[in-house]
Amino acid sequence: MKTLSTISENQIIVDHKPTPIIILVILIFVLLLCVLVPPLITYFALSYGDSLHVGILFSYAIFWGGGFYLLRIILWNNYGKEIITLNKNGLTYIADYKYFKDGERRIGHQELQTEIIYEDTMDNHVGRLKIFNETEEIETVLQSTLADLEKMEEIIKTRYNSQLQSKC
Repeated sequence: MKTLSTISENQIIVDHKPTPIIILVILIFVLLLCVLVPPLITYFALSYGDSLHVGILFSYAIFWGGGFYLLRIILWNNYGKEIITLNKNGLTYIADYKYFKDGERRIGHQELQTEIIYEDTMDNHVGRLKIFNETEEIETVLQSTLADLEKMEEIIKTRYNSQLQSKC
């Protein structure tokens, strides 16, 4: 999965190219099955003289819960990106699925450190970024090129080290 990183002074966005269309079609087909199976179960149960019972409610919960999870996977694979915002008091991390945002985490700027986590892939020039202090930790999910990771590290270190020095 190739990533695209947008790096500015106040925000780092780690994005990726969308999933191949065949995989997307398969996931959407399974999602449609998850959405349509419980109403079909209800229809056939009522049309054959059965009454509503707890099993039907369980089918809705299981299939629609699985469908919601599958919807998140589809959105992440197609539109997903990670947004790291550099605030005055620290960092904010958000996983953006286009239609909703998830995984918001904050980390203070006190004793902020960064680390590049190298990934074992065919292209050994990728990794992920880990940002941490004594009590909190943020780790990106999407892989980025080492050049982009080094730029991200430099921006974070420059911004927060200069803030710490100006307070002294």
